[in-house]
Amino acid sequence: MCFRIKYAIVFLVFPVVVLAQDGPISGFEVEPEDNDQYRVSKPTTIGAGSLCSRVSVTARHDTVIEPTQTFVVTLVSTSSGASVNESANTLTVDVIDDDVPVYIQFERTNLTIFEADSGDYVRTEVCIHPPIVQTYTIWMGFEVEPEDNDQYRVSTPTSIGAGSLCSRVSVTARHDTVIEPTQTFVVTLVSTSSGASVNESANTLTVDVIDDDVPVVIQFEDTELSLREEVSNFWTSVCLSPPIPRVFSTTFALHVNPSETADLIVIKSGEIGKKSLCTMIKITIVDDTIPETDEKMNITLSSTSAIPVNGERNTLCITIVDNDILSI
Repeated sequence: MCFRIKYAIVFLVFPVVVLAQDGPISGFEVEPEDNDQYRVSKPTTIGAGSLCSRVSVTARHDTVIEPTQTFVVTLVSTSSGASVNESANTLTVDVIDDDVPVYIQFERTNLTIFEADSGDYVRTEVCIHPPIVQTYTIWMGFEVEPEDNDQYRVSTPTSIGAGSLCSRVSVTARHDTVIEPTQTFVVTLVSTSSGASVNESANTLTVDVIDDDVPVVIQFEDTELSLREEVSNFWTSVCLSPPIPRVFSTTFALHVNPSETADLIVIKSGEIGKKSLCTMIKITIVDDTIPETDEKMNITLSSTSAIPVNGERNTLCITIVDNDILSI
């Protein structure tokens, strides 16, 4: 008879006559002999009072694509008192291969990342297709062209672990303030260990690093103010323009002209913190009791970092309106 199996253990039984006492089964022949695809378990007796003894065949699973394997188990002799039925003394077994070609490939073959995402990352995965979990580790290699530079960093896995279907590939942008064209690079999946091939139609990942830099300057939000002496304290802002936060701090200096005035006090330096757009600066007006004409003075903004100053908004003109009355 012919028996076809996949994974499960199958039990195949020869019918025999009842024996009055233990009857040894002298032997079986298996042709070809056991190999890495199957194993035959052969009984030695049919016990007294029994009709049968079990012969079992176990398939051994692998992931190698191969043709159906056929083998024959032959009952070659029995003890005295029973003869072999020559018309049913062979068992033919077909071991059907159920493996399909397994490939590894990128799940996404195109990624876009902006420089402003610095510290964050985008990612894709290298996965097994079709999604059949393997019992062994698949090792991988990658090539990046052009190689990592100051604009991006690629983190590639070395393997897909046994029992897993995918492994992650991540791309991190490195932010700067240089205005430059979009940079494109390609990650190629170039090799695997035995047991899986590379899908040549999905073996490259193309990444575009989009430059998001524009000329950024610092400037006064207000360029003219008229303040009365009794105001005492007033706040205005120094900001980035356009309002694109930087990943580093921007420092600046302030200078009052004429510097000999004692009626206005302002900080000499300041900072716009990283990922911030503005900072507040405090202007203090000295309220005296001396009648005097209105005073005009300028606060000039200068940069002490990589971000330049907007030359059209780098001066804050302040008029201090006197509030004292001349006594007669």
